[in-house]
Amino acid sequence: MNRCNPVLLSLYVKQGATQGNGSSAAPYATLSEALDRIARSLNCSAEVLIFPGTYIGGGAITVPTKIEGIGTGTITLEANISNPRGNYLHIRNVQSGAAPSPAISQIGGRLNLEGVKIGWTHGKAVILNNVEAKFNEVEIFGSQGQALHAEGPLTKIWANALKVADNKSDPAALLASRDSIDPTNVAAFEVAGGGQLWIGNSKFIGNDYANIQIRSGAIAHLRGVTLSSSRSVPIQGQMRAGLNILVTSGGILEIYDFLTSNAQSVGLWVNSSYLLAQAGQIRDNPIGLVIGGPSPEPGYEAVYCVGHDVAFFGNGTKYSGDYMPLPSIDPNPALPANCRKVPWQDPPTNF
Repeated sequence: MNRCNPVLLSLYVKQGATQGNGSSAAPYATLSEALDRIARSLNCSAEVLIFPGTYIGGGAITVPTKIEGIGTGTITLEANISNPRGNYLHIRNVQSGAAPSPAISQIGGRLNLEGVKIGWTHGKAVILNNVEAKFNEVEIFGSQGQALHAEGPLTKIWANALKVADNKSDPAALLASRDSIDPTNVAAFEVAGGGQLWIGNSKFIGNDYANIQIRSGAIAHLRGVTLSSSRSVPIQGQMRAGLNILVTSGGILEIYDFLTSNAQSVGLWVNSSYLLAQAGQIRDNPIGLVIGGPSPEPGYEAVYCVGHDVAFFGNGTKYSGDYMPLPSIDPNPALPANCRKVPWQDPPTNF
């Protein structure tokens, strides 16, 4: 029976290094060299410590691994980091620039991103399948595809101080979703397939099609979030979407202490899904809120749950849809009895 070496393997990477062995005195020149060394080793876990510089080339994660930027200066990875076996992956204090798509991909296991910037990916930036992920002070911007696509019933994402901005939609995905009431692969930040999402103190600004989408039975709780300036995009000569928030196909969303504003089309669109909105503002959108049908998910059949503390102002049209109007404003702020909360959950303390 093969047993791995329990001693942590520590490797160093420094731009311009030559004839390195990965030690601090003789670092490798590329991240690829370090990941190849880890794959050949018998160590149970590893860390890669990277000095400032720009590094081309990535690789696969083969054991639980931490990749961390050290020193003073910017560490830029023009690399694809894949984690197909679900090993624990912790990336800290680096930025990814102009990487092949995806910059990070993972199946199963846990992903921890801290102080990471992912910019200008040539396609989707992050792809997760049945992954538990924690994002803290992460920025994803300028991708030529989705900022994040996550799916699977084991998916759980906790995000704090996340910023998702100026990501573009892939033209082929836009064309495929042209006439769909449940589009996929086009929103900047999409969680689907029963995944769960908790986001706090974050911003989604100026992304193509939709800033965020919750679909196919995914469950989300957003609090302290700002969503603004989503962009409509041309599909065969017609401008489509431009939604700050899109909830479709049995998606479940609770949103609290929020602002959705200046969408190019709709501030918040819910179709065949569940919405609980409280203590927020829906303002300065062509259409503030659209609700197109009730959720098919058991226990979430309520048509709408919009608190009286949600303020509408400056919208071209306040709300629209087949399941309107909203209840009239009265002194009682209580929600209808069949409104169900999505409990807030903090990430595990030992993440």
